[in-house]
Amino acid sequence: MFVENAVKIEPETTLSSGGSAQLSVTVVDAEGNLVTSAEEVVFNSGCITVGQSSINPESPVTTLNSTASTLYTAQNCSGQDDITANLVGTNAQAFGSLSVAPASANSIAFVSAEPQLIVLRGTGGQNRVETSEVIFQVNDGIGQPLQGVPVQFALSTDVGGISLNTTSGLTNGEGQVRVIVASGDVATTVRVIATVSIGGGEPISTVSDLLTVTTGLPDQNSISLSVSDTFVVEDGMRVDGITRSLNVALADKFNNPVVDGTAAVFTTEYGAIVGSCTTTGGTCSVEWRSQEPRFPH
Repeated sequence: MFVENAVKIEPETTLSSGGSAQLSVTVVDAEGNLVTSAEEVVFNSGCITVGQSSINPESPVTTLNSTASTLYTAQNCSGQDDITANLVGTNAQAFGSLSVAPASANSIAFVSAEPQLIVLRGTGGQNRVETSEVIFQVNDGIGQPLQGVPVQFALSTDVGGISLNTTSGLTNGEGQVRVIVASGDVATTVRVIATVSIGGGEPISTVSDLLTVTTGLPDQNSISLSVSDTFVVEDGMRVDGITRSLNVALADKFNNPVVDGTAAVFTTEYGAIVGSCTTTGGTCSVEWRSQEPRFPH
C-alpha cells in the first residue's frame, strides 16, 4: 500500500508548458511500516497514455529506500492531468493531479546544471567542487526569450545545510537566469525548483535535473593495492631493474570511485618506486624497481 494513498508532486504549482515535476510515492506494509524490499510502481495519466507527457525513468519504477520517484515532463499536455500510481502485483493505488499551463502561456524550462556531482562542504579541492550552477530559460507564448523576468528559486530538500546563493533572480537578454547550489555536510540528491509569475497570473514552475552531493574523498577501508604480476620478485635480491606495476584503487565512504585527479602517494622499504600517481576512474598505477636497499635500515 502507499502512504496516505497519494502521489507526492513537486512543485505543487502549475507547470509551465514543457516543464517538469517530480512524482513520488512511498510504499508501506499493512501495519504502516516502510517496505524494505524492492517493489515496482507504474505511473500513468491521461497525458502520459496519449504521449503528450513523458516520465523518466519509465514505468515500472523500482523503489529505493521505500520510495519510487520519476520525473514527469509536460510536452503537448495542458490543463489538469490526473496521475495514478499502481503497485505491481497488488491492488494498491495512489492518486494525484497537476495542472499544466497551455502552450500559449509564458514558460520556464530547465537548461543545465554544471556539474551535476558536487562534494560535501569542506571537502573540495582539485577536481572536487562544492557548488553547481543551475540555469533556467524563460520564454513568451511564441517561444521568444523574455528579459528582466523575476524568477523565484527553492530546493527540494535542505538536508545537511544545502543552500542557494539567492532565492530570486532576473532573466538576462537570452531569457536565462542562473542560481548557485552549495553543498551541505550530508550526502543526498537535490533538485532546484524555479517559479515565475508574469502579468499577475498564476505562478508556473519547473524543476532541475538531480544534483548529487557526495564525498569524493578516499576512505581508509575503501583503498586496495594490487600488483600486475606477483609480489614475489625472483632474483630481486641480486639483480637491479626488475619491475612490477603496482595498482591502487580508491573509493569514498559511500564506496563510489574518488574523483579523477586524486593523488595517491607511494613509499617503499625495498627497491625504488615512483612517488605518486593521479586517479582516473578511481584507479592509477606506478612502477616499482628492484635495486638497493634490499635490506631494511
